[in-house]
Amino acid sequence: MSDYPCTSCGLCCKQVGNVLKHGSDDPIIQELIDRFPYKPNLDGSCPMLDTQNRCTVYNDRPILCNIKLVATLLKQSVEERYELSKE
Repeated sequence: MSDYPCTSCGLCCKQVGNVLKHGSDDPIIQELIDRFPYKPNLDGSCPMLDTQNRCTVYNDRPILCNIKLVATLLKQSVEERYELSKE
């Protein structure tokens, strides 16, 4: 697995509301969605995202937010998972 550097653009975290709202056909992803502990902000962003686009609970973030781990679980490349998480 390659290392995909976070650029702190916040796109992944700003789309969490869409991910939670639309669910997933993949049972692994749906289980992670069901276990997501935070209610998205009205704009769909994660309430744990700070003004510098950094996760305030990064070291204890939900599994759904661990792009590298989710990519491994789904047998995807990290780059593919990042792109899918921004949709």
